[in-house]
Amino acid sequence: MAHAKSILALAERGSGVRAVSSISAPVREAPDSPEPSNFRRSTAVPAAGHREDRVALGVLEPLWEVLPQGLVRGGVTVVHGSTFTALSTLVKASEDGAWIAVVGAPELNYAAVHDVGISLERVVAIPDADGREAQVIAALLDGVDIVFVGGRCGLTDGEKRTLLARARERGAVIVSQQEWRGARAVLSGEGASWVGLAGIGMEGLGRLRERTYTLRRRDPAGGGRRCEFTGKDGLVHGPVNYPRAHLRVAHSA
Repeated sequence: MAHAKSILALAERGSGVRAVSSISAPVREAPDSPEPSNFRRSTAVPAAGHREDRVALGVLEPLWEVLPQGLVRGGVTVVHGSTFTALSTLVKASEDGAWIAVVGAPELNYAAVHDVGISLERVVAIPDADGREAQVIAALLDGVDIVFVGGRCGLTDGEKRTLLARARERGAVIVSQQEWRGARAVLSGEGASWVGLAGIGMEGLGRLRERTYTLRRRDPAGGGRRCEFTGKDGLVHGPVNYPRAHLRVAHSA
């Protein structure tokens, strides 16, 4: 918990926000408080406490079919299925300079996060908030562009409603691996297939070269939409009509 607090304090200092003990408006740092030289937000946070720039954060081209508007600020996007498919929604935003906080995902492999294409220099990781997930997420929504909520976060329905309201006020994005009433988009992974092993069962030989991922959108606004992207030679390629789209991905045999 002490380690998590120190990480959170760094993020809050960089965003001009002091530590908060509850879901409430932040207290601004004194004007002479230095900002770490390596901290840069993709969008400035005005003193009024909300973002003037409400432009959605981009997603990679293979995901346009299920997220045609990208990651809309002030909303929640739920992604069920593999962790990789959830992380894939964050890559373009990270490439564009967004800051991302990860809360409640202690099993997440950050070497894989880096291989996917997310810049670890702009990631704040809090694997275990020790029962204070709501307070921690509320503080992070003030200073980062995206909060990734892992499956280990213990949030009540009331806390989720409060955090959604805070995300709307701040113009931040929540990407969640758990159900969230009021989410703008709900995506589900429908399985993946591997290519590369010769033989059947334990007799298979070779290197895993290619994997196809499928995402389906199942919320009322976009239900039925689906997209497919394939991992090959360390890259994930979109369908034929997206020849330039790619996403780095690490495969392990």
